[in-house]
Amino acid sequence: DNTVDTVVMAEPTKEVQIDAWQTAIGEKSNVLQVLPALPDMPLVIRTEKKFTVLPGKSVSLYIPVPLYLQFYAGSKKKEHLIFECATEELSQTWFGEFHNGNLAYSWPLDLSQSLLMPEHGRENYVICPLRITNDSHSVLDVQRLLLQCELLPIYGKD
Repeated sequence: DNTVDTVVMAEPTKEVQIDAWQTAIGEKSNVLQVLPALPDMPLVIRTEKKFTVLPGKSVSLYIPVPLYLQFYAGSKKKEHLIFECATEELSQTWFGEFHNGNLAYSWPLDLSQSLLMPEHGRENYVICPLRITNDSHSVLDVQRLLLQCELLPIYGKD
């Protein structure tokens, strides 16, 4: 069956297409939990311009990471996950060497918006603080970073 259902979220930036429902839940539940999650693959953070970190210095960045939404039938158990979707479309890229690298999402970063901690949370994003320290004796040039977001937890206010 190749039916396509459309899910529309409150104030959507675009509709999300779901090619097929491929999950069957073996227990009765009248509860649908929608929970925030981080992308299921690493993010390659690409800055518009490379920046440098001087020897012995550090820089703090506050990276807005687009949220995923996970839909669970009943409790949050892996086997109860119905589907997940991104709140923003991410393109895929390759990070690393041809024979030794990672499939990841590409995420452009505006450094001017990432140097200060935002006063208010951005809708559909999680702010990931990142500190880069240059412990070497030479200048560190940074243009791309690999953020292993599938290993990071999400914290929030109740």
